[in-house]
Amino acid sequence: MKRVIFALIVGTLAYTQTGYANTKFVGTDQSLTTQICLAAANGSLSQFKRSLRHLAPKRPMVKAYRLAEKNIRCNGRYLSEFALMHGNQQVHNVLLDHNSHIMLSYHKAKANK
Repeated sequence: MKRVIFALIVGTLAYTQTGYANTKFVGTDQSLTTQICLAAANGSLSQFKRSLRHLAPKRPMVKAYRLAEKNIRCNGRYLSEFALMHGNQQVHNVLLDHNSHIMLSYHKAKANK
């Protein structure tokens, strides 16, 4: 059953990723959250890291990755999910590496609905 749910999630993300890969986002404001979401969707990994450094400037990047994934929602989605949806596999992988416990609980909760 877990394999079916995982395959369904991966299949859904792959399907939605193709539809959004060529979308260009423009922020409605200049807030830090908006800049991080834009970098997650449109930017390179280095651009994303530069935006994220402002989130926790005196802490290690690992802390910034965790804070971002836990607290920032881009169009109602987790940051890593948003990046993957819009074709930014590198950002998704970095966030997933540092936040696998958050994503597992998210997918479990979503599967139980």
